[in-house]
Amino acid sequence: MRPKQADLVALIESLTSAKVEFIVVGGAAAVLHGAPTSTIDLDIVHQQTTDNVNRLMGVLTRLDTIYRDPAGRHIVPTEDDLMGQGQLNLITQLWPYGSTLQIA
Repeated sequence: MRPKQADLVALIESLTSAKVEFIVVGGAAAVLHGAPTSTIDLDIVHQQTTDNVNRLMGVLTRLDTIYRDPAGRHIVPTEDDLMGQGQLNLITQLWPYGSTLQIA
């Protein structure tokens, strides 16, 4: 069951406890630095090494992560996707359908 609100703290804790190397960018970075704004997504940029992508993939798998797909298809990201260029708009157990985890 997906939550009604995004759990930014739990998502970041999931990534850090798995030792995923990443930085937070975008609106969430501004919020974490105390900016008086809000956001409904988390944008991260991860280190694209084999070990780090394996750790990130483990977190995404545990959180039943799928692509945010307007057609409602259940598309699971792959390690190749995480090693590619561009951004991935994903939804996890900690992120409701109205929000995305964007990975670049």
